[in-house]
Amino acid sequence: MNTTDPTPTEPAGEEIVAHLYKGSRVSGQLTFHGPATIDGTVEGEVLCHGILTIGEEAEVRAKISGEVVIIRGRVEGDVAAKKKVELENPARLVGNIQSPRLVVAEGVLFDGDCSMRGAREKGEEK
Repeated sequence: MNTTDPTPTEPAGEEIVAHLYKGSRVSGQLTFHGPATIDGTVEGEVLCHGILTIGEEAEVRAKISGEVVIIRGRVEGDVAAKKKVELENPARLVGNIQSPRLVVAEGVLFDGDCSMRGAREKGEEK
């Protein structure tokens, strides 16, 4: 991970509002108003108004959106982030990414397309 990166990857001083632990299974639409962590199994849709962390043990089959999305587990579905998507080893993502910033660690599997429209638009405004 880049230590000079100004965007936090963990909630600095913010309390995690939800943690779905390993062994938990949820189907449907999940909405979090603040930082959240998923280590269980989710199917459906996940919306996070904050930093969403998908842990190493997680298995997610869902459309995901958040401010910052950090993936360490297995995800099947499209991912959209307002600020940044991070794929950290041993992440496995099968789906498309839409985000102005993307960080991919060595050893990650990513099968999909990436659109960085927000980054392009910001560059054109200057």
